[in-house]
Amino acid sequence: MIGFKICGITNYKDALHAQTAGASAIGMIFYDKSPRFIEIENAKKIIRYTSGIKKVGVFVNENKNIINDVINELNLDAIQLHGDETPEFCNNFNIPVIKALSVSKKSDLNIINNYNVHAILLDNKINDQFGGTGKIFNWKIIENAQFNLPIILSGGLNKENILDGIYQINPHAVDINSGVEKSPGLKSKSKILRIVKILKKTKKKEFSFG
Repeated sequence: MIGFKICGITNYKDALHAQTAGASAIGMIFYDKSPRFIEIENAKKIIRYTSGIKKVGVFVNENKNIINDVINELNLDAIQLHGDETPEFCNNFNIPVIKALSVSKKSDLNIINNYNVHAILLDNKINDQFGGTGKIFNWKIIENAQFNLPIILSGGLNKENILDGIYQINPHAVDINSGVEKSPGLKSKSKILRIVKILKKTKKKEFSFG
């Protein structure tokens, strides 16, 4: 089964559901404009209740010192940078960095190979919303594209479209957020289990989130 991250986790019960279902990682969003924003104290509670699953901190145009403080305080396995961070900025950290990039046209792919990071996450961006849009981007843009880095597919993935995305793009892993939610920041155990049942039809890839 392909590796997958459940992102936008805001409470320990959802984290446990993700872990029990077989998720490779959970993502916690430290961006206060996100409807899935989590406070550090709540993140600590999640980490206390979970083990054996990778924890990824998601940041948007945050100060590097603040990011490093959160990494150290929570002992994160990886970070995901979801804003306008430059390749140079991504080199400021001692744990794996996943750089999220929005895709709306073919030329958006040109910058990917400028980054020396753990993986690239391809997502949709609508207006100023950094991820979590619930909408897929035009996958034809990256069909047959060749990348030097592992690719994580994200953006509007749900039980109806996730297999199509995997077969069309052939990513190393997938990132799921709104597709397993009851409402922004609150996951549905049944939707997570439904997605996992579908993902069991896929092949395992050699990739770790951290």
